Amino acid sequence: FIAIMGMFFYSIFSIATPFVDGVDTGISVLISWLNTHLPDTLFRQFLVDGFVTGLGSIFVFVPQIAILFIGIGLLEGSGYLSRGALIVDKVFSKFGLSGQSFVPLLSGCACAIPAMMAARHIPSHKERIVCMFVIPLMQCSARLPVYGLLLGLLFYNQAVFSGIALVAIYFFSLVLTLILSCVLTRYFNLKHRSAFYMQLPHWRLPKWGQLFYNVFDQTFSFVKNAGPIILIVSMGLWVISVFPHRDASFAMFFGQFLEPLFMPMGLDWRVGVAILLSFAAREVFVSALIVVFALNSDSGSLIYPLKNAVFANTDQLIFTPSSIIGLIVFFIIAMQCGTTLAVARKEFGNWKLPVIQLI
Repeated sequence: FIAIMGMFFYSIFSIATPFVDGVDTGISVLISWLNTHLPDTLFRQFLVDGFVTGLGSIFVFVPQIAILFIGIGLLEGSGYLSRGALIVDKVFSKFGLSGQSFVPLLSGCACAIPAMMAARHIPSHKERIVCMFVIPLMQCSARLPVYGLLLGLLFYNQAVFSGIALVAIYFFSLVLTLILSCVLTRYFNLKHRSAFYMQLPHWRLPKWGQLFYNVFDQTFSFVKNAGPIILIVSMGLWVISVFPHRDASFAMFFGQFLEPLFMPMGLDWRVGVAILLSFAAREVFVSALIVVFALNSDSGSLIYPLKNAVFANTDQLIFTPSSIIGLIVFFIIAMQCGTTLAVARKEFGNWKLPVIQLI
């Protein structure tokens, strides 16, 4: 199981790297062409730094999203996931959960919203509450672009180390999930758990046509659902970052007001603004960072400006190993997005537990 998961996460970086580099190169060429053929006006700056850069931040991580769905599809289509549910049932029982919770928790690796809805089938009311409460600690696909960016900065072009780090991220989140489940089980005095039975499917080769159709559908849904939000936020962020003046913008004023909250994390106001905007959708963090740091960069690359970003009036790098690891830990624990909070309110039937989750 560990070997399969390790290969799975390693492939997310190693196989996707040429495609990610290709998209990055394509966006760089497009930006260069626009800068060469369009007059230097405010419209060109908006087109390059707001629209095209925002568009690039959507597509640059699509290969990793697609490979994630391919891996999950292979495991599910071969009959492996059903056996995984039986394997973890005994382990989960030590923490107040059962194999019934495996599918909702695994679904949380795609998106917390359907995962919370999938928990409805758990017969035990208390176990269902525990399961829904810990689902946001699972690492949804929306966080994958964030980890792809941060691990790319931490281990530049080193797919092996990035893959190992991604396995560690998922393992760490699972440990946190089980610890919190254990605490909640004691709080709810959950001594009896629902029995778990499952009819195992035969080992089989996946139905390739159905697999790739599902991968295309899920990847397209990611682009369709998250893309407009990312693009709108990217363009809006560009506007408030250049008006009324680039050196004294609305974004800078707002960010510097909140900067004391983020300085202990080793971050400046620009990263702080990106964190706040990411509550709309986790993927927005990537586009917000790329847009706000690309404003003062002549490089056409999406990633290069971040590697060399420094604090104002200093030569101190912002994205150091410690600050990157701090950001990763933050995104492991932080609730995914506002939509997840709204769905949690609906599923729990009150605001008390969702607010505790958010805090």
